[in-house]
Amino acid sequence: RGQTMSDYVALADIHRRLGDAEGAKKAMDLARSIYSQIMRGRNAGTYGKIWTSSIESGEASLLYGQGRYGEAETHMRKSLDLLGEDMNSNLQRLAAHLNTPPQVQLEANREFLLMWIAEIERQQGRLYEAEVTIREALRSTLSRVGRDSPNTGNAVVVFSRILNTQGRSREAEIVARQSMAIYDRLETPAESYFRNQARLQLATALSGQGKWRESVATFEAMLADTAADPQYQSQLKRGNLVWATALVRIGRANEAAAMLRSLVAQDSQWLGPRHFQTAEMRGMLGVALAKAGDRAGALKEFRFAVPLLLSVNLEEERSPGRLRRLALVLETYIALLAEIRGSELEKAEKLDAAAEAFRLADALRGQDTQAAVVAAALRGITGSGELGDLIRREQDLKQEAASLRRVLTDLMAASPDQQLPKVMDDMKARLNAIAAERKTLRERLEKTFPDYSDLVNPRPVGIDEARAALKPGEVLVSTLVTGSGTFLWAVPRQGNTIFAVSTLDAAQAAALVTKLRSAVDPGDVDLDRAPAFDLAVAYELYRHVLAPLEAGWKGAENLLVVAIGALSQLPFGLLTTAPATPKPEALPFAHLRQAPWLIRQVAVTQLPSVS
Repeated sequence: RGQTMSDYVALADIHRRLGDAEGAKKAMDLARSIYSQIMRGRNAGTYGKIWTSSIESGEASLLYGQGRYGEAETHMRKSLDLLGEDMNSNLQRLAAHLNTPPQVQLEANREFLLMWIAEIERQQGRLYEAEVTIREALRSTLSRVGRDSPNTGNAVVVFSRILNTQGRSREAEIVARQSMAIYDRLETPAESYFRNQARLQLATALSGQGKWRESVATFEAMLADTAADPQYQSQLKRGNLVWATALVRIGRANEAAAMLRSLVAQDSQWLGPRHFQTAEMRGMLGVALAKAGDRAGALKEFRFAVPLLLSVNLEEERSPGRLRRLALVLETYIALLAEIRGSELEKAEKLDAAAEAFRLADALRGQDTQAAVVAAALRGITGSGELGDLIRREQDLKQEAASLRRVLTDLMAASPDQQLPKVMDDMKARLNAIAAERKTLRERLEKTFPDYSDLVNPRPVGIDEARAALKPGEVLVSTLVTGSGTFLWAVPRQGNTIFAVSTLDAAQAAALVTKLRSAVDPGDVDLDRAPAFDLAVAYELYRHVLAPLEAGWKGAENLLVVAIGALSQLPFGLLTTAPATPKPEALPFAHLRQAPWLIRQVAVTQLPSVS
């Protein structure tokens, strides 16, 4: 009956993979029922640990499907520990000729559980730990059964998934192709679930490199190859977030919207409507609807999803792929707000499009700049008694963990004869201890220093808050350069906010700024060989960035300019406020004093973010 219980555990996992929440629950209910009966029987003392290990892994799988990753990890690690304890007992059962699995099966199960733990760690953003865990599983399966085995292929797939999540897309592509080569040598059918998991990671890696069409083609090849299995093909047709994003990128927004609606319904059922993953799906659905021209539908999705997406703590590790999607969601939402300002839709939604876009722009800028600002601010208060000691200890632990992860990853990648198992086990134990201590420290910091959370995870600032911080004579100019254009705000201390959109995109801005900087920072060259300062470029940047906002800042004494990316590398005082063709003068560069420099009209202070 123990085998029947394990079969129901496996069946529950299959239902979960197919997105069948009810089927998974029923199968686990049957597994639990059998487990409670056999644990009261006479064989519980002999087989209890392996039975409990099986039921714990089933509970973990069910919790994983519900997005309860912390609880899932607890159950999966308990399953792994019990299995480890039972492996010696199993040798004794085999010696006694009892009915028990062969030892190689338990070894394979151990590797499978390690793969599971690596996947759960990945879902929690603990990407270094996930890489260490999967390397351990891969080392074990390679030493046990070699390269060309299903177990090795499965471990390589998980490794590729972790690399994709880390943003190492090129490496992920190489590893995914290696896993596909393993399945090819094993003559695995094209409709195989695990073979298609390898192709899924290949498609994800291609998307991560901006190879959107190749990614979509890989997904569609998976569909074509599973025609013989309609149920599995139906599950594949539901798609995934990477596939939908690639469809949006190549202009097939309507298809992406249909796919995302199905995914939102599935995640709402499994994870709940307010889970981060569900919100991410709804945010991308908003992108697809906006690209398809459904402004009202897109606005509805954005207004629900974006507050949840912005609630994630900056201290948490976030994958590059997730950050790229968040940027796409916020940029598309801001562009939509720019389109609907002054429209009936804006009135019907009782929305101030300019103010909402302003707040979102600061959130988007903060993804890159806020961590550095926070680190500097925290360093500035580390000397203040108990609070400083707590902050300094937390930062030291963070640095220690990062160093340990790097060393451990290198050791795991080394050949078996160069690895140091005892040292690696000690490092893993230390990393777990650091994680627990950091959690305790953060809780204590938040209790001791109530403003700590606001400092390390600042919420986006609105126009009214920004205006209240201005002094007489100051105007805040906020800029956001994207791949499709630049969004601009001028917020005076008194008067109306000006919101404008420029056609200047990120690539154009970078080229213009680079040209201006080359003239003022030419390196070690003779004066007669220094590049000429291009006044036309200086005015072109002014025309795109400040001229649309003149009604909001003209007459100010000081501009507080918020810019990131290429514009953050530009001293705004170098801009000219009108076209200029100065007459030549005898001294080199003397003609430039005739130019209408912005700095002659207003002082400029540049900031990394509004907050």
